[in-house]
Amino acid sequence: MLPVEDRGPVGTPSPNRLRRLVAVGLASFLLKARPAAANEPEHPQRTGRIIVPFPAGGPTDGSARLIAAMLSTNAGRNFVVENIAGAGGAIGMKAGERATPDGSTLTVGTLHTVVLSRQMQSPSPPPIDESWAPIGLLSMLPHLLVVRAELPAHTVAQLLALARREPGRLSFGSAGEGSTLHLAAALFSSRAQLELLHVPFLGTAPALQAVSGGHVDMMFCDLQTAAPAIRSGRARAIAIAEPRRLPSLPDVPTLAESGIDGADISGWNGLLAPARTPRDTVRRLDAEIARLTGSDDYRLRVRESGSIPPPTGAEAFARLIAAEERRWAEALRIAGIRR
Repeated sequence: MLPVEDRGPVGTPSPNRLRRLVAVGLASFLLKARPAAANEPEHPQRTGRIIVPFPAGGPTDGSARLIAAMLSTNAGRNFVVENIAGAGGAIGMKAGERATPDGSTLTVGTLHTVVLSRQMQSPSPPPIDESWAPIGLLSMLPHLLVVRAELPAHTVAQLLALARREPGRLSFGSAGEGSTLHLAAALFSSRAQLELLHVPFLGTAPALQAVSGGHVDMMFCDLQTAAPAIRSGRARAIAIAEPRRLPSLPDVPTLAESGIDGADISGWNGLLAPARTPRDTVRRLDAEIARLTGSDDYRLRVRESGSIPPPTGAEAFARLIAAEERRWAEALRIAGIRR
């Protein structure tokens, strides 16, 4: 028999009894539904983030913001760009490597942060696949050999003749000791058998300002950064460090056309996930990024920015990393940089 407080009109439970019955029924429903829910994404609406290990602005940040916007439009989940700068990209890379490996945090890696900085670590770091799972390339960044406007060298041949007349007098700027631009110039000097003076700066932009101001003779620089100085006439491009000429600079020859083989440099950036990310998640991200970066819209925007559309797919990215590790180990040796 029901307690007095649970009795209502004849044949009807009281309000207290109804509340108890509803609570029991709801709990039973939730317990039965739990196994099915466990197979669904843990955070289906969670905002994803793309870590850029450099300050806002520049080609790496631009590539990240383009793919974040396209992912947010096409993947059903918003992605935001988070700039975590410092220590030449090391702080942001470490944050991305330690992120929860569920596909919600991706990191933009570059030639410097993924290959060069690792090769300069002591002791040697573990293999790349123990830290990162490549997802896909975002863009290739063509580099130019640029000289100050007043330098009496309009071709590579003229530059070589000038440098050989007074060995060690001509200077080249870079984004710092061991930076991509430093190693590119060291590789060029070795291939051309030149003796040049290295002047390191705290970034690409300050080095280009020194060349544009006539304080440093030359440098290697990515097209996006160099373009304003070239258009204004404050710097001059005399060669492209790419296998083919660029449509935007059809009159500027390649280094190979200028007689210097093996000194090409292509910067790049691509998306990485933490190494422990489940394979199914990596495959899903790979397919989505390949679809977006292979689209006509994306490739047009990349070209408009002064970059080169990349090959698509995680496997292509992984092969590029392996090839770059072999190639730049030699450049580090040539530059005399030891761990």
